[in-house]
Amino acid sequence: MKMDEIKVRRSLREVLPPKRAQSVPPPPKPQYVRTSRAPRRFRLGWFVGAVFVLVFVIFFGTLALARVTVEITPTLINLPLSDTLTISRDGKGLAFDVVTLPTQTASKVVKVSGTEKVSRSASGQIVIYNNYSSAAQKLIANTRFQTENGKVYRIRDAITVPGTKIVNGKVTPGSVETTVYADAPGADYNGEATDFTIPGFKGDPRFDKFFARSKTALTGGFIGEAPNLSEEEESRTRAQLRADITRDLLNEARTKIPETFILLDSLALVDVKDVSDLGFSDNGSAVTLKESATLTAIILPRAGLLEKLVGARVPGFTPGDLEINNMADLRIAFNNTPTNSLMEVKEETLQVSGSVVLTPIINQIDLASKLAGVKKSEIDEVVSQVRGLEKIKVTYRPPWLRGIPSDPTRITFKFPVS
Repeated sequence: MKMDEIKVRRSLREVLPPKRAQSVPPPPKPQYVRTSRAPRRFRLGWFVGAVFVLVFVIFFGTLALARVTVEITPTLINLPLSDTLTISRDGKGLAFDVVTLPTQTASKVVKVSGTEKVSRSASGQIVIYNNYSSAAQKLIANTRFQTENGKVYRIRDAITVPGTKIVNGKVTPGSVETTVYADAPGADYNGEATDFTIPGFKGDPRFDKFFARSKTALTGGFIGEAPNLSEEEESRTRAQLRADITRDLLNEARTKIPETFILLDSLALVDVKDVSDLGFSDNGSAVTLKESATLTAIILPRAGLLEKLVGARVPGFTPGDLEINNMADLRIAFNNTPTNSLMEVKEETLQVSGSVVLTPIINQIDLASKLAGVKKSEIDEVVSQVRGLEKIKVTYRPPWLRGIPSDPTRITFKFPVS
């Protein structure tokens, strides 16, 4: 056997390379870990600072917007009155003006039962003119007025027609409005507006200078069967219609007069007329009652009236310093109610009675100037120096204000609701 062919058996350790000494890794290097949380004392400081800034902003921000509301309570002055007041157009007394409203109507349907035989005379409004002289002319009750077609109508009460007057250099007839009634019942006397003469003046120079003209149609004349309306129901309904139309006329008149004037119910004359035709309605089961009315009223200047009523009766105040709270409670009425149209009134005497409550007029601009910048403890002293001011109540916004803002425009005034 050849040597190179001899296989020598060797161990596994002899074949594998020797093991190296196992190395130990070095310890890891320390690392710094960053965190978002600051130390506790640091965080508390930031929080306190933020709160302080917020409070600062809110506090001074609200001070910059500070406002106060001042509720004013003026001193009330009671003044009893019992006087005679003269009003005139020529400067001898308190000047006045007259307001008139056109005719208005009100109606209501009333249920009826049955019919009755009736006989009614026509009637209508006329205006009587005096173009004869400047002297007034009295016409007695039942004076006749005749139309061109010969029909006769009469006035039921005596009346005085004013004389002529000069207006803008021209002679203007005196005039007065009244109601005429047909001399006989029936529909024949119903008719449109027309002209009238006064037969009693025939053969007298006054005949051509006194005349009348219709202001409304002549209506209401009727003979025959009419709805049987009880007197009680008719009276109650007419009273309500007249009250309603009078109230509406007065309210409308007050909207038409200047704010510097005042209209009192007692100085208004409302001429109400029955203009019902009393015909059947609703298939004969009802009738329509209708009333018409015109209003003429004397209106007085507020400032002038206050001057006359108060004068020097309130020590320390002039009439211009005061205003009347309860004018509606004061009674001012004609000493003698005029018989003619108020448009013809030159001078009248009024009776004044009652008790008025006067309120001093507080100058709010001046008061705001006095209160601006005043501390709470100094407010009463300021109030005591303002004439006619009893007390004030101040509402602060924000409530922690120590006084009134120095800017007067941040002060709002109001009066207590009575």
